[in-house]
Amino acid sequence: MRDPAEYQFVIPGACPPKGSRVPVRPGSDKTRESSKRVEPWTIEAMRSMRDRLGKPLASFSGPVYVDALFVFKRPKMTEFEFPTATTIGDLDKLLRCLNDALTKAGVIEDDRFIVEFPGPPRKVWGDTDHTICRVGRVLTGQADVSTFGEQPGTQFISTRVTPNPYLPEPDAPSCCNSVDHKSCLMFGADCPCPDHCPA
Repeated sequence: MRDPAEYQFVIPGACPPKGSRVPVRPGSDKTRESSKRVEPWTIEAMRSMRDRLGKPLASFSGPVYVDALFVFKRPKMTEFEFPTATTIGDLDKLLRCLNDALTKAGVIEDDRFIVEFPGPPRKVWGDTDHTICRVGRVLTGQADVSTFGEQPGTQFISTRVTPNPYLPEPDAPSCCNSVDHKSCLMFGADCPCPDHCPA
Protein backbone atom coordinates (compact mmCIF):
# COMPACT_ATOMS: atom_id res chain seq x y z
CA MET A 1 0.00 0.00 0.00
CA ARG A 2 1.33 3.43 -0.97
CA ASP A 3 0.83 6.84 0.57
CA PRO A 4 -1.27 8.96 -1.81
CA ALA A 5 1.04 11.88 -1.08
CA GLU A 6 3.91 11.79 -3.55
CA TYR A 7 6.22 14.35 -5.09
CA GLN A 8 7.36 14.68 -8.68
CA PHE A 9 10.67 16.16 -9.75
CA VAL A 10 11.76 17.16 -13.25
CA ILE A 11 15.53 17.22 -13.62
CA PRO A 12 17.03 18.89 -16.72
CA GLY A 13 19.91 17.30 -18.58
CA ALA A 14 20.71 13.75 -19.61
CA CYS A 15 21.13 11.45 -16.63
CA PRO A 16 24.53 9.74 -16.90
CA PRO A 17 25.23 6.12 -15.96
CA LYS A 18 26.89 5.70 -12.58
CA GLY A 19 29.36 2.84 -12.63
CA SER A 20 32.06 1.73 -10.23
CA ARG A 21 34.58 4.32 -9.08
CA VAL A 22 37.98 4.18 -10.77
CA PRO A 23 41.45 5.33 -9.64
CA VAL A 24 42.35 8.93 -10.48
CA ARG A 25 45.50 7.49 -12.05
CA PRO A 26 47.03 4.01 -12.10
CA GLY A 27 48.23 3.00 -8.65
CA SER A 28 46.52 5.90 -6.88
CA ASP A 29 44.37 5.36 -3.77
CA LYS A 30 42.16 8.28 -4.76
CA THR A 31 39.15 7.45 -6.88
CA ARG A 32 36.69 9.31 -9.08
CA GLU A 33 33.43 8.57 -10.83
CA SER A 34 33.87 6.50 -13.98
CA SER A 35 31.81 9.11 -15.87
CA LYS A 36 32.77 12.77 -15.55
CA ARG A 37 29.12 13.68 -16.18
CA VAL A 38 27.91 12.18 -12.89
CA GLU A 39 28.98 15.00 -10.55
CA PRO A 40 27.61 17.98 -12.56
CA TRP A 41 24.32 16.16 -13.22
CA THR A 42 23.98 15.26 -9.53
CA ILE A 43 24.48 18.93 -8.58
CA GLU A 44 21.79 19.96 -11.08
CA ALA A 45 19.48 17.26 -9.77
CA MET A 46 19.94 18.46 -6.19
CA ARG A 47 19.05 22.00 -7.28
CA SER A 48 15.85 20.68 -8.85
CA MET A 49 14.94 18.88 -5.63
CA ARG A 50 15.65 21.75 -3.21
CA ASP A 51 14.20 25.19 -2.55
CA ARG A 52 16.13 28.47 -2.46
CA LEU A 53 17.23 27.80 1.12
CA GLY A 54 18.74 24.46 0.15
CA LYS A 55 16.05 22.38 1.85
CA PRO A 56 14.48 19.43 0.02
CA LEU A 57 11.11 20.24 -1.57
CA ALA A 58 9.88 16.91 -0.18
CA SER A 59 11.44 14.53 2.31
CA PHE A 60 10.46 10.91 2.94
CA SER A 61 11.56 8.67 5.77
CA GLY A 62 11.41 4.90 5.78
CA PRO A 63 10.44 2.69 2.82
CA VAL A 64 9.69 4.56 -0.40
CA TYR A 65 8.87 3.85 -4.02
CA VAL A 66 10.50 5.58 -6.97
CA ASP A 67 9.08 5.91 -10.45
CA ALA A 68 11.57 7.13 -13.05
CA LEU A 69 11.40 8.12 -16.70
CA PHE A 70 14.72 8.92 -18.37
CA VAL A 71 14.19 11.01 -21.49
CA PHE A 72 16.97 11.57 -24.00
CA LYS A 73 16.95 13.95 -26.94
CA ARG A 74 16.69 11.93 -30.10
CA PRO A 75 19.57 12.61 -32.51
CA LYS A 76 18.67 13.65 -36.04
CA MET A 77 20.53 10.64 -37.35
CA THR A 78 20.34 7.46 -35.31
CA GLU A 79 19.98 3.76 -36.05
CA PHE A 80 18.47 3.06 -32.64
CA GLU A 81 14.70 2.92 -32.16
CA PHE A 82 15.24 3.27 -28.41
CA PRO A 83 17.98 5.02 -26.39
CA THR A 84 20.30 2.02 -26.23
CA ALA A 85 23.57 3.63 -27.33
CA THR A 86 26.60 2.82 -25.21
CA THR A 87 27.02 6.53 -24.39
CA ILE A 88 23.59 6.54 -22.70
CA GLY A 89 24.29 3.56 -20.52
CA ASP A 90 22.42 0.74 -18.80
CA LEU A 91 19.09 1.39 -17.12
CA ASP A 92 20.29 0.05 -13.77
CA LYS A 93 23.25 2.48 -13.79
CA LEU A 94 20.93 5.40 -14.60
CA LEU A 95 18.83 4.39 -11.60
CA ARG A 96 21.93 4.24 -9.42
CA CYS A 97 22.79 7.81 -10.37
CA LEU A 98 19.24 9.02 -9.70
CA ASN A 99 18.97 7.16 -6.40
CA ASP A 100 22.23 8.70 -5.17
CA ALA A 101 20.98 12.16 -6.13
CA LEU A 102 17.74 11.59 -4.20
CA THR A 103 19.82 10.66 -1.15
CA LYS A 104 22.24 13.57 -1.42
CA ALA A 105 19.37 16.04 -1.89
CA GLY A 106 17.74 14.77 1.31
CA VAL A 107 14.59 13.55 -0.43
CA ILE A 108 15.12 10.04 0.93
CA GLU A 109 17.22 8.80 3.83
CA ASP A 110 19.21 6.34 1.78
CA ASP A 111 18.68 4.40 -1.42
CA ARG A 112 18.44 1.19 0.63
CA PHE A 113 14.96 2.42 1.62
CA ILE A 114 13.77 2.16 -1.99
CA VAL A 115 11.64 -0.98 -1.90
CA GLU A 116 9.57 -0.61 -5.06
CA PHE A 117 9.78 0.61 -8.65
CA PRO A 118 6.11 0.64 -9.67
CA GLY A 119 6.70 2.18 -13.14
CA PRO A 120 8.71 0.24 -14.12
CA PRO A 121 11.73 2.52 -14.78
CA ARG A 122 12.22 3.23 -18.47
CA LYS A 123 14.25 5.27 -20.93
CA VAL A 124 12.78 6.85 -24.04
CA TRP A 125 13.52 9.36 -26.78
CA GLY A 126 12.14 12.89 -26.44
CA ASP A 127 12.60 16.50 -27.55
CA THR A 128 14.94 17.37 -24.67
CA ASP A 129 17.19 15.62 -22.18
CA HIS A 130 15.48 15.36 -18.79
CA THR A 131 14.44 12.93 -16.09
CA ILE A 132 11.01 12.72 -14.46
CA CYS A 133 11.02 11.17 -11.02
CA ARG A 134 8.16 10.48 -8.61
CA VAL A 135 8.78 9.52 -5.00
CA GLY A 136 6.29 8.37 -2.37
CA ARG A 137 6.14 6.52 0.90
CA VAL A 138 5.22 2.83 1.11
CA LEU A 139 2.85 2.32 4.03
CA THR A 140 2.92 -1.45 4.41
CA GLY A 141 5.31 -4.27 3.77
CA GLN A 142 2.56 -6.53 2.43
CA ALA A 143 3.64 -7.11 -1.14
CA ASP A 144 1.60 -8.63 -3.95
CA VAL A 145 3.50 -11.80 -4.79
CA SER A 146 0.64 -13.56 -6.54
CA THR A 147 2.48 -13.45 -9.87
CA PHE A 148 5.50 -15.32 -8.49
CA GLY A 149 5.89 -19.06 -8.03
CA GLU A 150 5.70 -20.32 -4.46
CA GLN A 151 8.34 -23.02 -4.89
CA PRO A 152 11.97 -22.44 -5.91
CA GLY A 153 12.43 -23.07 -9.60
CA THR A 154 8.72 -22.79 -10.39
CA GLN A 155 8.11 -21.77 -13.99
CA PHE A 156 4.81 -20.59 -15.32
CA ILE A 157 3.19 -17.98 -17.53
CA SER A 158 1.17 -15.38 -15.65
CA THR A 159 -2.00 -14.01 -17.20
CA ARG A 160 -1.47 -10.78 -15.22
CA VAL A 161 1.72 -9.82 -17.02
CA THR A 162 1.12 -6.73 -19.15
CA PRO A 163 2.37 -7.33 -22.71
CA ASN A 164 5.02 -4.97 -24.02
CA PRO A 165 3.30 -2.80 -26.68
CA TYR A 166 6.63 -2.29 -28.45
CA LEU A 167 7.16 -5.98 -29.13
CA PRO A 168 5.38 -7.98 -31.84
CA GLU A 169 3.13 -10.84 -30.85
CA PRO A 170 5.16 -14.08 -30.69
CA ASP A 171 4.39 -16.83 -33.14
CA ALA A 172 2.39 -19.73 -31.76
CA PRO A 173 4.85 -22.54 -30.88
CA SER A 174 4.56 -25.70 -32.91
CA CYS A 175 7.10 -27.81 -31.04
CA CYS A 176 9.34 -27.48 -28.02
CA ASN A 177 12.31 -28.33 -30.29
CA SER A 178 13.91 -30.59 -27.69
CA VAL A 179 15.01 -34.08 -28.64
CA ASP A 180 13.65 -35.79 -25.53
CA HIS A 181 10.77 -33.33 -24.97
CA LYS A 182 11.79 -32.70 -21.36
CA SER A 183 10.78 -29.06 -21.66
CA CYS A 184 7.23 -30.20 -22.46
CA LEU A 185 6.81 -31.04 -18.80
CA MET A 186 6.71 -27.32 -18.13
CA PHE A 187 3.67 -26.93 -20.41
CA GLY A 188 1.74 -29.97 -19.19
CA ALA A 189 -1.64 -30.18 -20.90
CA ASP A 190 -0.79 -27.05 -22.90
CA CYS A 191 2.21 -28.67 -24.56
CA PRO A 192 2.56 -27.23 -28.08
CA CYS A 193 3.49 -30.57 -29.60
CA PRO A 194 1.10 -33.15 -28.09
CA ASP A 195 0.94 -35.39 -31.17
CA HIS A 196 4.41 -36.78 -30.64
CA CYS A 197 5.20 -35.81 -27.06
CA PRO A 198 5.16 -38.32 -24.17
CA ALA A 199 4.37 -35.63 -21.59
